[in-house]
Amino acid sequence: MWRALHNQTRQQLEQLQKTAYTDTRASLQETLTQREAALRQRMSEIASLQSDLRVIRAKRAEEVILIGELQHSKESSERELADLSRRLFDEAHQMIETERREKHQLQRAHEQSRHKLRRTESALVDVQEQLRALRKEIQSDVLEEFKNFAESLPTVSLRRLHSLEYMKQNLVEDIEPCLRFGSSPYTTSRKILESILARSCVLEALPEERKEQLGATTSLWDRFLQPSGCQACGRDVELTHQFRISSFDEWACIDRYCRDRLIAVLTFYDFLRRLRAGCYRHRSMDDIYQEYIRLKLQMSLSRQVP
Repeated sequence: MWRALHNQTRQQLEQLQKTAYTDTRASLQETLTQREAALRQRMSEIASLQSDLRVIRAKRAEEVILIGELQHSKESSERELADLSRRLFDEAHQMIETERREKHQLQRAHEQSRHKLRRTESALVDVQEQLRALRKEIQSDVLEEFKNFAESLPTVSLRRLHSLEYMKQNLVEDIEPCLRFGSSPYTTSRKILESILARSCVLEALPEERKEQLGATTSLWDRFLQPSGCQACGRDVELTHQFRISSFDEWACIDRYCRDRLIAVLTFYDFLRRLRAGCYRHRSMDDIYQEYIRLKLQMSLSRQVP
């Protein structure tokens, strides 16, 4: 009986051992499976982290290179900036020094110019004093010559007016150049002067019918008989006046420019006639001389071609 109980107990124990082993094995297998799954997950995470780490290391390497380049560029820029600052400072210093020298030179030149100007002004005052004295002497001599000429006019006939030495000078300097119209004028200056002395020279505005006649000249024969252009200077311009040296001569059509020259000479001779007739007795000799100079200037200005 004891043996049977012992065998039964042993069988139960073996059964319990088998059951415990099976349960333990199943539990361990499940734990192993879980641990393997966890390990695979950790390995996957580690691989992902390693991949991220490689990316980070690559980026870090790029950033290190970029930082190195930036540092090099910064150092280069700082060197260039330092060189530029030094050059600018040197140039500014040189410019200041140059300006200082130029200012000093200008001040010296200014002082020299001021001294020279004072000397020149002093010399100019002396020259002006001498010039005024000389002008008084010259004007006195010239006025005396004109006075002698004016006083001699009543004693000379108009026909012999050009024989006076003083009048010959006027002829050469003003009158004849004023009447020298061109290479082929209507008449000579000598004949015009003779007509002025004889008071037979007539100058008037061109009549309207004469203008219409000139405008209507269209045939070749009419143009040959009546040449176009000013008959004094020959210029093809608008004709505004006509003149003739006597009642026996034909009218010559002239422009405004030649009319002004004739007027200047006629006015000058009219002044001489009045002076000869004593029409200026109420005026001073200086005043008469100024009028004489004005008329000479008028003849000179009338020769200026417009």
